[in-house]
Amino acid sequence: MNQTTLQKLQQDCLTILGEITIPWKVPADTIFEAIALQGWNLRHAPLPWGQLCACDAWRQEILISHDFEQNLTCPSLHREVLHWLLAAQLGHIRMHTLAILQGKGGSALESAATQYAMAYLLPLETLQAHPDVRYLSHGEPAKNERWRRLSRLAEHFLVPTACVQATLERYGLIAREKVEAA
Repeated sequence: MNQTTLQKLQQDCLTILGEITIPWKVPADTIFEAIALQGWNLRHAPLPWGQLCACDAWRQEILISHDFEQNLTCPSLHREVLHWLLAAQLGHIRMHTLAILQGKGGSALESAATQYAMAYLLPLETLQAHPDVRYLSHGEPAKNERWRRLSRLAEHFLVPTACVQATLERYGLIAREKVEAA
């Protein structure tokens, strides 16, 4: 993600967070209100197998699979996964509503929505100030210590651990984890 794109996404996210009226500790606490402020509703609905969430731009609804938790590998993390998916849908709302209405889609839109979720739920400045991120970004901690710190960050920000790792890597705050050959 280039610096200009990141700055634009961060600024848009800060604008939305500034409109939130409920008390919040981390951005994930605000996701439902942020979507409502855009004039969109959430609704549970049957979705194709494997699809957890979708935008219905015509009705201004975000559809959540009626069997959302059952489709997760780790159902106990349903809240964290939902935060992430809804933040990506918020990205679609903020950046792609016209494209969705025109029937356009694809990996570029999904990538941009994922970047939006990163910027919204895990703001760069907030992450940089967190002691676990400072620890992770200075040196090469052992694999188990790295995962422990990433998990603690995920618990704090109410998002999946893999999403924290991907975000820190995307921001350049930690190196990509080395994959060991079998």
